[in-house]
Amino acid sequence: DQAGDGQIGLRKTRAQPYFLIVTDQQMPAMSGRQMLNQIRSDAENPNVATPVVLVSANTYPDAEEAGHRFDAILVKPVRREEMLARVRNVLRRGEARRAADGGRGRPRGRSPPPVSAPFTRGDGEARHSQAV
Repeated sequence: DQAGDGQIGLRKTRAQPYFLIVTDQQMPAMSGRQMLNQIRSDAENPNVATPVVLVSANTYPDAEEAGHRFDAILVKPVRREEMLARVRNVLRRGEARRAADGGRGRPRGRSPPPVSAPFTRGDGEARHSQAV
């Protein structure tokens, strides 16, 4: 699933649960950080506990150190291997978090998708607005 801006992305997160959200920091209408804060502060959002990965052209210190609640931050340009490794790790942690939370927010009847190349362009660099 894709969204052209942060407002659309936020609306989509309210409509259905995802296994993972990958967002860019600089988007029209709402930044990735603003979208994450909206998701995390809305107890009714089915993605309140869904892992969120930030992709940005800016460098950031560790996600928690920066006071954000991103599960990972990737700095552009992102290589395919780095993206896949981080996504696998974040998905594993997300599943453990959901299991500890009684499965809340897990898309019904679905297992996490296999992590391979769908997040990349043909040149190996990552796309930036994806949710699975």
